[in-house]
Amino acid sequence: MDYRLLLHPLVGSVIGYVTNFIAIKMLFRPRRAYYILYHRIPFTPGIIPKNQARLASGTARAITHSLLDQQTFENTLLSEDILLQIKENVDNLLKSNPNEEFSIQDVLISNLDEENYIKLYDEINKTLTNNIYKTLLNSNISEIIADKSIDIIENNTKGLTKTISKSLVKHHSYEIKKGIDNYIENNGEEVIKNIVSNEITKYLSTSNITIKDYLNNSSIDISTIVISIYKNIIKTKLASILDAINLQGMIENRINSMEPIEMERLILSVINKELKALINLGAIIGFVIGIINIFI
Repeated sequence: MDYRLLLHPLVGSVIGYVTNFIAIKMLFRPRRAYYILYHRIPFTPGIIPKNQARLASGTARAITHSLLDQQTFENTLLSEDILLQIKENVDNLLKSNPNEEFSIQDVLISNLDEENYIKLYDEINKTLTNNIYKTLLNSNISEIIADKSIDIIENNTKGLTKTISKSLVKHHSYEIKKGIDNYIENNGEEVIKNIVSNEITKYLSTSNITIKDYLNNSSIDISTIVISIYKNIIKTKLASILDAINLQGMIENRINSMEPIEMERLILSVINKELKALINLGAIIGFVIGIINIFI
């Protein structure tokens, strides 16, 4: 047997192995461009470093449009497991014994800081006051009071006194309405503001223990309410939340900011075995081609 014939498959195997090995290395290296007399040397940098921006854009678009699109987020966030977990957390919270007593105001200040809390407080107070004030102005309250005054006189007076009182009120009903309207217009907003402020302060001062005891002793199913609010937020606000987060931009910027060696490590951590298999496959194909050459 002529053992020299084995050189063909052996050489083919080595060539296939080395060729694939070099090709895979050239995906990542060189990690930067090299120049000779201001001319860039071909194949520098490697394929992936050279096309990092395009790969970042394509990867981010593929992930956000196919893997992590809005429907995927919605299905996950509204899954039975998530909703059950929310219900259990709310129920456990209501059953637990608080370690310390604190008010709603304490929670808001600790999360917003005092300056932002004051801004939020003033904004809520202003909004509620304006809404109530506008409703009061448009409700014809002065006419209602004047008409009700006449009804009260009719029901609580008799004879001549009734006739005189009713006629007197009717005669001055326009002045009564005008006076009430003027009072509401000049003083109503300030009065309403003070009432609203007192009510807001009262509710914000309510302690967590008081709220928990009230909820436990009431027929209110707070977990159902929380889940309903959560579902509504996900269904109506998820799109705007995702737009604000800009997941595609985050992924693209993160990939673009990676160093070439960091990208190489990331990719190899995912497909290192597959790349090694590709190198070995090159050796096998080269070996087979070498055997075929023996018979040609």
